[in-house]
Amino acid sequence: MVDSAFETYLKLNEVHFWTKPSDIPSSFPVQLDTSSLNSFFPGMKDYYGPDLPVEIEYKLEQAENFLVRQNDDTMSFDADISCKFWVMFPNNTKDLAVDITAEDLLANFTILIEDKNQIAMNITTAALKDIEVHSTTFGDINLKLLTELFNLTFEALIVAFNVWAQLQSITIPSVLFGIFVLSDLTLKYHDDYLEAGLTPTFLPPKNVEGIYEQFVPTVLPEFEYDVLIEQDSPDIDDIVIVQ
Repeated sequence: MVDSAFETYLKLNEVHFWTKPSDIPSSFPVQLDTSSLNSFFPGMKDYYGPDLPVEIEYKLEQAENFLVRQNDDTMSFDADISCKFWVMFPNNTKDLAVDITAEDLLANFTILIEDKNQIAMNITTAALKDIEVHSTTFGDINLKLLTELFNLTFEALIVAFNVWAQLQSITIPSVLFGIFVLSDLTLKYHDDYLEAGLTPTFLPPKNVEGIYEQFVPTVLPEFEYDVLIEQDSPDIDDIVIVQ
């Protein structure tokens, strides 16, 4: 059930985000420019020139094997993510320098509860199984160096994804049928499924006759009756009612 639910969500919501040079702290050992990345992509600096900014584009191509685990309150999935390294030129043009796919990326994540019944995915750890190289502009790629780059930048990649995921947060409806307000969202992890709990508060309908009005019983009209009973006859037919 979890697998099909996430597949449906991903069909309706494209996972597509970027990492730009300004997103990388100056203290980080790798910067997004042709000089710094040349250590992992030998030939990039000679081909494009030094110190040109590089932006990385990510797009989720496939996700499957969604799992929920009760023992550590986490979820996981396997994914293929395309990664494109774009060299940015001063004239506002760009060139696709490296086009690769991170295959069988195992990601562990949790669901964060935010304000007003909003939930968002938050990746905690990730591990990569394989890398497929589609194209480069400056020659062959050393897969050992590329693997080192991924291992070094996974933390930044996770941060970039989580920032994007918070912008895509899902809002759980807070009103049901117009007569219940849903609040206090809770999530509980079970093996293979996720349990969500909400507190309903009844909202009586307004502007309906009889609601929020003081009850006043109907007053029946008064009638006076004279009852004559003939003493010498016990028969009910002998009772005469005179109005």
